[in-house]
Amino acid sequence: MSRTQLFAGEYEGQWVEVEGIIHSVSGSGHTVVLKLGMSDGTLFATTVRAPDVNYSALVDAKVRIRGNEAPLFNGSVR
Repeated sequence: MSRTQLFAGEYEGQWVEVEGIIHSVSGSGHTVVLKLGMSDGTLFATTVRAPDVNYSALVDAKVRIRGNEAPLFNGSVR
């Protein structure tokens, strides 16, 4: 599935699968944010931090991620 397909809203709330290269890893507390480079842009995937996992080792890895597609609320809607 492409980033463009995800951002069109058709798959909102559904389970999806994407592939790409991890460009960076960040997060705090109980969450980890993976910056995923895809063929048509950048996508951010958020997951719950698992204990004893070295997420930084994922940088530059080609991955397949499965998860629930959810919109990002930015607070600009009035």
